[in-house]
Amino acid sequence: MGLPLIFWNLLPAFFSFHFHMSEKFVIISTPSELARWCSEHTGTEWIGLDTEFIAERYYQPHLCLIQAATPKGNFLIDPIQNQLDVSPFWNLLVLGEHETIVHSGRFEMEFCWRSTGRFPKNIFDTQVAAGLVSNDYPAGYGNIVSNFLNIQMPGTESRTNWKSRPLTARQLEYAVDDIAYLHPVREVLHTQMKERDRLGWFASEMQERLENILHLLSPERWQRILTGTHWTQRELAIVYALWSWRESIAQKRDCSVRHVLRDDLVLEMARRKTSDVRSIRNIRGMERGDLRPYLEEISSLIETAVHLDEKDCPRVEFPHHCAKLSVLGTLLYSILGTICHQHDLAPGLVGTQTDVRDWAAWRLQTPGYTETRPRLASGWRAEIVGDIFDALLSGEKMIRIAHPTENYPIEFVSVKGRKK
Repeated sequence: MGLPLIFWNLLPAFFSFHFHMSEKFVIISTPSELARWCSEHTGTEWIGLDTEFIAERYYQPHLCLIQAATPKGNFLIDPIQNQLDVSPFWNLLVLGEHETIVHSGRFEMEFCWRSTGRFPKNIFDTQVAAGLVSNDYPAGYGNIVSNFLNIQMPGTESRTNWKSRPLTARQLEYAVDDIAYLHPVREVLHTQMKERDRLGWFASEMQERLENILHLLSPERWQRILTGTHWTQRELAIVYALWSWRESIAQKRDCSVRHVLRDDLVLEMARRKTSDVRSIRNIRGMERGDLRPYLEEISSLIETAVHLDEKDCPRVEFPHHCAKLSVLGTLLYSILGTICHQHDLAPGLVGTQTDVRDWAAWRLQTPGYTETRPRLASGWRAEIVGDIFDALLSGEKMIRIAHPTENYPIEFVSVKGRKK
């Protein structure tokens, strides 16, 4: 039986489509293909990197796709199709002298660190760079491409199932778009930072980002679930014990730690400091059927932590925030926006309201403030923010409303008779 006429009419378009797509990217899904790719890219000048993964259901994010752009083209490395070991890619990434270009690359760097215990040598994050030459941070990749290249990207596939195979044409197009513009954007942003003499700022900021990632991966990350600053050492011991247990269970089950036990339940049990199983079960949220087999174990952990020798209890230094500085901190934070606008910087990148209060507490030598030099008094932030704040506090400058109808109506005026 012959094929329908419509099939023959559509066949040229089918082959044209696939030829066009093959020009845009190459898929790598076997060990030999990946080995050849790594060999061909040893010594490459730059690699644009993005990943697709699923994080919300698992203990650690499940890597579903690696997108890599290089001077030789765009490549999609598929770890799922043939259960491909992608460690050769991460090894190439950390051993080369090339520049690795990412956008908001925290998860890419986490994948790299978990695989190799190292970071790439030269990292360029377009989101950070954009915040140093514009007022937009954290800017999405599409917005940066639009603002700096004047190219409108298509819609996202943020809710797609990246574990499903085969990937659809739409998924493939989206994956390639996520890397196709990384190098052109990098060129524009690098030029603008160089013109403003901010490449040193950028290097400092990237180093701080990598240190923060290391902290997120360190054993000390348990402290991130703490809320507030009023925790006794005994309570901290309970928090740490329950956090460690939760990590172990989640790792064995390969599920989200919060699926095992929510943060608020860990903190509530620490505050109550009771190991009585019945009392624990009566905490709202602890009545879940899947938690019943663990109640005795949780009780034992709390009991041990309650009677732990004080010298063995964990210690945490909480930041000091002086309530008396809340009004001053709010005022200075509103001024921060004007300072950033004047310097084409994104306020979200420069500092938070907490950073401003920390600076005020440090600058005014507030009793009880134990922090060392805060962020806004260090490095490039001090150059931009600290000097103006200092001048305002000392009375050398004052603010006035010069443009009431504009987004940034404030200007700074030197006070006559004061040292400039």
